[in-house]
Amino acid sequence: MGVAVELRSQPISEEEYFARPYTGQREELIDGALLVSPAPGVPHQRLSSRLWNFLDQRVPEDLEVQKAINVRLASGRVIIPDVVVHSSVGTEGVFVPAEEVVMIVEIVSPSTKQVDRLLKPGLAAQAGIQFYVLVEPDGPTVTVHELDNGSYRQVVTASGEKTLTVTEPFPVEFRPAELLAARRS
Repeated sequence: MGVAVELRSQPISEEEYFARPYTGQREELIDGALLVSPAPGVPHQRLSSRLWNFLDQRVPEDLEVQKAINVRLASGRVIIPDVVVHSSVGTEGVFVPAEEVVMIVEIVSPSTKQVDRLLKPGLAAQAGIQFYVLVEPDGPTVTVHELDNGSYRQVVTASGEKTLTVTEPFPVEFRPAELLAARRS
C-alpha cells in the first residue's frame, strides 16, 4: 500500500484537519489535500525508536526530540516527520511551528519514498528548517542535509559500520548499523 491523496470537492482546512478522528494512518496536510499513508511497519518503527532514543540522550537542554508529531510548515501545510528536534520544550500545543524546528528526520519506507526524498525536503526547505536527515533502511544509510540558500546540501553520509559524525546542530557520532542491533547496548 502506498501514499494516497484523499480527493475532496473542497480543500480541507487546518481546522478540519486537526478535528479529524485518529485513523491509525499517517495523515498529512499539503495545501488543502490529505496525504494518507499506512502506519509504519516494525523495522521502520525500530529505526525510529532507536534514533529517537539516541538523539534524546545527546540533545542540549534547550531542545526536545519527539517522534511523529505535527509540524506546521505554513498555513495549510502540516507534516508528521518520523523524528523531530525542536526548541518548543514542554509545549502543550497540537503542532510545533516550523520556526521552532531544528531538524527533521525521515526514514524512507517503500510507500513513502517519493514523499520523503522529494516532496518533504522541498517543503521543509521553504519553511526554513535548518537540517533534514534522510535514513535509508538498507545498511542503514543516514544522510544529513543542511539548508543553504533556500535548498538542502548534503553535509555527511554514512552507512552500516561507517561512523557518522556531525557537530551541528549538536555533536553526534554513531554507526548507523547500531540502529538495527537486536538489543540496545
